[in-house]
Amino acid sequence: MTVTLSPQLEQYVEQKVATGEYSSVSDVLNAALHQLQHGEQQDEDDIEIVKAALQVADHQFASGQYRTYTSETLQTLADEIKAKGRAQLSAKE
Repeated sequence: MTVTLSPQLEQYVEQKVATGEYSSVSDVLNAALHQLQHGEQQDEDDIEIVKAALQVADHQFASGQYRTYTSETLQTLADEIKAKGRAQLSAKE
């Protein structure tokens, strides 16, 4: 297999080998591909978590388990959250 890298990536790979972090170019590329594969799997896992949460939310909404907020009630909620946070910070001091 032949791989063509941009000059910047080629320099980066060579630097990784030169510093001894990796013993060969193949090791650098294997590690990079492993990270890519891991990231893609994490993305898929995250999507499944979001889908499950959306199903729960959809069920709750359909069964009337939700609250309607106005700008006034949102402000009250925000004020309560801020007050609670400030109280927790004060307790730590």
